Amino acid sequence: MPSGRYRIVRKLGEGGMGRTYLVRDRKLGKYWAMKEWKEAEAGEEAFWRECAVLRNLEHSCFPRIVEIFRENGKRYLVMDWIQGVTLEEEIISHGSLPIPTAVRYAIQLCGALALLHEGEPKILHLDLKPSNIILTQEGVKLIDFGNALQAGATGGKTMLCRERQAGTPGYVPPELLTDGIEAADERSDIYGLGAVLYAMLMGKSPGAGGEREGGLKAGFWKEGAEPVLPSGLRRVLTCALQEKKENRYASVEEMRLELQRVLEKENGRKRGKRMGFSFCLAGIGPLPVLRLQRQRFLWGQKGHGKGEAAQIPGTKRRQISAARSSGRRNERRKTSVISGEWRKRINGEGCLMKGCWKTLGRG
Repeated sequence: MPSGRYRIVRKLGEGGMGRTYLVRDRKLGKYWAMKEWKEAEAGEEAFWRECAVLRNLEHSCFPRIVEIFRENGKRYLVMDWIQGVTLEEEIISHGSLPIPTAVRYAIQLCGALALLHEGEPKILHLDLKPSNIILTQEGVKLIDFGNALQAGATGGKTMLCRERQAGTPGYVPPELLTDGIEAADERSDIYGLGAVLYAMLMGKSPGAGGEREGGLKAGFWKEGAEPVLPSGLRRVLTCALQEKKENRYASVEEMRLELQRVLEKENGRKRGKRMGFSFCLAGIGPLPVLRLQRQRFLWGQKGHGKGEAAQIPGTKRRQISAARSSGRRNERRKTSVISGEWRKRINGEGCLMKGCWKTLGRG
C-alpha cells in the first residue's frame, strides 16, 4: 500500500477490477476514494485508457479523478469520495422503494447514461447494478467503469478492460452472453437500467433468462390479478427488459421521456389524494364566499353591529331578517338559496365529512 501521501482509513469495497479504500490525503487534509487495481485482472494499456476516459467525465453524476500513480508495482486511481449509501444497501435495508422515488432515480440515471452515450468517444457502461449506484443528497452517482466499452470514431469498439468479467446475473444484457461484446450498444445499457429499476420497485433482482421472464409476469401482479405497478410503469419495464435488444427503447432519452410521463401522472394522483375529495377542485371556491356573505348579513352593514348582536345571542336568523329592510331580506333569501343549492349538491355527492357544515356556520 502507498505509505507516502495517502493514509488508508478503511476498505470501502472490492470488485472484479480491484479494491477500493477510503484514504486521507496527508498533504491536503482531505478524504478520497482510492482504487487499487489487481495486477492480474487488467493490463497496463487498459488501465491508462480507462483513466483517460474517466478524466474527461466532468459531471456531477460521476466521480472526479484526482490522481493516477504507480507504486510498488501496483496501479492506483485516486477519486472523489462520494458520501452516501449504495442503492444495493438501500434495498437490503428498506426493501422496495416508493414508486416516485424509484422513477426519479431512474430518470437521473438516464441523464448520466445520455452523457456517456452522446459523448465523443461514445462510452457504454455495461455494468449497471445497484452496487454501482450511490445515493447522495445531490442525486445518484454512477461509479465503477471497469467493464466499460469505448466506441471509437470509426465505429469499432475497444474494451477498457481486456479481462472483462461476465457481469452480474440478472443485470447483464442477454446479447453479451450469447453474441459477445461486439453485440453491445446503447440498448445494452437500457437493459441494465431496466433491471435496476425493477430491483428498486420489487426489492429484488429480476433474475436471468426464463427466471427473468417469470419474475416480470409474477412481479407485476398480486394474488387476485391486482396490479402492483401502474400500467405505464409496467410498460417501461417490459420494454427495457426485452430479450432482443431490437425490441427495447432506441435510446435512453426515449426511456427518460416515458418515465417522466409516468412520474407526472403519479405525482398528480398523489396530489389528488392529498386534496381529499373530488369535489374540491370544482367547489372549494364558492364555499368561503358563501360564508363571508352570511357573516356580512348577520353582522353587517346597515343592521346590527357586533355589540348589538351580542345582546341577542339566541335570536335566530329569521328574527333578525324580519327586523331588516325588504332589500336585506331579499339578499338573505338569495344567499340562502345559493347555500341550499350547494348543500344539496354536496350532500348528494357524499363528498363532505359529517359535521362539516358546522364549520361553515350552519344554523
